[in-house]
Amino acid sequence: MQLVMAGNDTQGIRYGTIETSEKYYLEWKEPNSTQGLPAAGVTADTLLDTHLAQLCDKHRFLQLIHDFIVFDAGVKKTCRHNQFFGIQAAKNM
Repeated sequence: MQLVMAGNDTQGIRYGTIETSEKYYLEWKEPNSTQGLPAAGVTADTLLDTHLAQLCDKHRFLQLIHDFIVFDAGVKKTCRHNQFFGIQAAKNM
């Protein structure tokens, strides 16, 4: 199991790895959209739907699992949204 997700319609989705405690779950945020509104090309009724469509986009989800899950001293960790988009911006320079 690579990512664990929990969410609801009003608060959206939080994600972490299998051993992440609840207080460290991360909220996915798109850099080009305001909170609660879907990014371009994403149609959704609720914040949960929006976050799922953004985070679980086929290309992005596979990229997160392949490139952004690390083991640090035996502890599985994943990236924050700002780290993901920062790496993407650096790769595109």
